[in-house]
Amino acid sequence: MQFSAIALILAAASGIAASPALTNRNLHVSTWCADVEKAIGFKEGDQVTENNDATQKACDFYRSYNKGTGLQQDSCPDCVVFTNQKNGFKTCASAGRHIGGNEWNGFCKNAGAYMGKVS
Repeated sequence: MQFSAIALILAAASGIAASPALTNRNLHVSTWCADVEKAIGFKEGDQVTENNDATQKACDFYRSYNKGTGLQQDSCPDCVVFTNQKNGFKTCASAGRHIGGNEWNGFCKNAGAYMGKVS
């Protein structure tokens, strides 16, 4: 008991308890929507491919979405789509880390993708 109390005091004093890495662990900067092609024949494993149309739709929707709870992930006013000039791969980005993983996955599914991916 004494050890856990001391550890808690030290964590609070050092700022670890309020660390953004701990409080924002499910908030993301870069995301995209993906589809899964099930392995058939001699393929090894499923193939995950990006779904650019769903990424665009989900990002546009997230930018205008506001659940109204005041939580960081319940709106994404800074969501913007970036397109990689080499391969055309689209990602939705939020410099303010407004993208919640669960929210993004749901928006991708609603936009026609199999799932949302985050980094």
